[in-house]
Amino acid sequence: RGVLITGSHSMVTSNESWSERLLPYIREMSETGIPVLGVCYGHQLIAKALGGRVSDHPKGPEVGTALLSLTEQGKQDDLLGSLPMQFYAHVTHSQSIIKLPKGADSLACNRHDPHQAVRFGAKLWGVQFHPEFTAQITDIYIDKQKQRLAEMGLKVDSLKSEVRETPDCNGLLKTFINTLCKP
Repeated sequence: RGVLITGSHSMVTSNESWSERLLPYIREMSETGIPVLGVCYGHQLIAKALGGRVSDHPKGPEVGTALLSLTEQGKQDDLLGSLPMQFYAHVTHSQSIIKLPKGADSLACNRHDPHQAVRFGAKLWGVQFHPEFTAQITDIYIDKQKQRLAEMGLKVDSLKSEVRETPDCNGLLKTFINTLCKP
């Protein structure tokens, strides 16, 4: 009924064999119309499969809870359209989609990343953020990376103080499964 391509601690640009083997399947799913949602790594892998470019983000990593805004296309989208114009989402990534594939539309953005959510086709979406994360999980991710984040000049205490629950964002998985993956 649908496919969810999850996040990973691997990097799309590492071109690992298991990841590279998914590319033709992603292209096939984009043509068959099966609903697909990519989260973080999955979001980036879909972009790569369809001709976009993924790389280390020029602004560095984005970690914590971020305020995102829907684009005009996002307001009309079947997956994201029920979200408020601005919503909070949990993020932890150092790579991003640098160039969208032809025909893709950015659905949500923020100051850090113009492609926080993308529709790649009629039933093919990707989100750079983590709708499956809770505030507790995000807090743990910050703790696990605190030394590296501090070395990169990020203020760990500030990141931790801004972590909050993201109920609007957390509902995306239910919307995907219950509304878009129906037989």
